[in-house]
Amino acid sequence: MSIETICQSCARKLRVEDQFAGRKARCPHCKHVYTVPQSSERDAVDSSTAGEAWRLRTEDGNVYGPVSKPDLDAWFTEGRITANSSLQREGTTDWVGAAVVFPALNAPTKQAVQASPNPFSDVSGDNANPYSAPTSVGPTMRPRRHRPHRGGLILTLGIIGIACCVVCAPIAWAMGQTDMREIRSGVMDPAGRGLTQAGMVLGIIGTVILAAQIIFGVIGALAG
Repeated sequence: MSIETICQSCARKLRVEDQFAGRKARCPHCKHVYTVPQSSERDAVDSSTAGEAWRLRTEDGNVYGPVSKPDLDAWFTEGRITANSSLQREGTTDWVGAAVVFPALNAPTKQAVQASPNPFSDVSGDNANPYSAPTSVGPTMRPRRHRPHRGGLILTLGIIGIACCVVCAPIAWAMGQTDMREIRSGVMDPAGRGLTQAGMVLGIIGTVILAAQIIFGVIGALAG
């Protein structure tokens, strides 16, 4: 049986045999020295974070989430969480530095770690290889590219829905709701937040006007 762990320096997923639990080892990818966790410690961490939800606040002040802890770990692996980011756990009011949750953000760069003649050797002096057969590793850390926003189109439809063609208003409302969800989840470019919100509000107003016209039309028809 093996222990799955993540290198705190390069965020690569590693698999280590149980017999090396609690001992120091060197990552074969970035040469970072770390302590192999005990199986019980790993299970305790997994169970304590299984049901948590988190929010991410980036350097520019945008807030994303809430997302589950596995999704938050994926954001970290993709490079979307930096040392200047802040995290908030659902149910609390305090924001903490991302490095508190992901200590690897404070880890030294791999250039600062001295290379070992045998990158698979145990730091304690045992030259046995603590790693089993080649395993899959996590994706390379790179920022996720946002989908382009449609704020200008939604705002245009909202204006048209108010000014002359009320049937455009429900379309602006529906598109605005969909895009705002994607902006909050970090999928769509947050630069379109203001335009999208404005177009959605105009779409709501236009939809109300459309509904009122239909209701009065029906009442007029019945009265006639």
